[in-house]
Amino acid sequence: MERSHLIRITRSAVLIAMVVSIQAATIALAAIPLLRQYVTGSAINMILIVSVMAAGLPTGLSVGVISPVFASLLGVVPGWQWPLVPFIILGNVVIVAAWHLIGKRNIVNKYVTRCITVGIAAVLKFVVLYVGIVQLMLNVLDLQQPQVVALSATFSVTQLFTAVIGGVLATIVLPIISKAVKPEPY
Repeated sequence: MERSHLIRITRSAVLIAMVVSIQAATIALAAIPLLRQYVTGSAINMILIVSVMAAGLPTGLSVGVISPVFASLLGVVPGWQWPLVPFIILGNVVIVAAWHLIGKRNIVNKYVTRCITVGIAAVLKFVVLYVGIVQLMLNVLDLQQPQVVALSATFSVTQLFTAVIGGVLATIVLPIISKAVKPEPY
């Protein structure tokens, strides 16, 4: 196996381990659901963005797909919410794709580009989750009213905020990571 492929696999494994670690560590915040969502969601979005920007599209997509599956397995997403996982995956894929397509461009300069990408990617992820889960799945699933209210809150504007926070955090750490890690071609 060639060196660049091994480096990509290693980086993917480290980023996936970071996602799973954050999900496991924030289970302790279950008593404060909104805080848990902001901490976990923002951190996961940051890692998704760092994954695609520092390690490439395949890594970003891998982390985006694996993250909600592990969240479900760890109980971050309760078992009865498994039908929502494909939409969470889609939301992650959308934020990764937006950063891949826009974030690597040079619109005025990289900082302006990243600010634009933070906004566009956050709105796209929010729309996917809101339409897919709140507008579609909550009308299909047979849920009690408290569950509908909780999921509506979880997958609405809060997603926009956690994606923006994750984007801002990623924008802050990306220069540090780019100095520490030589990018590999992908």
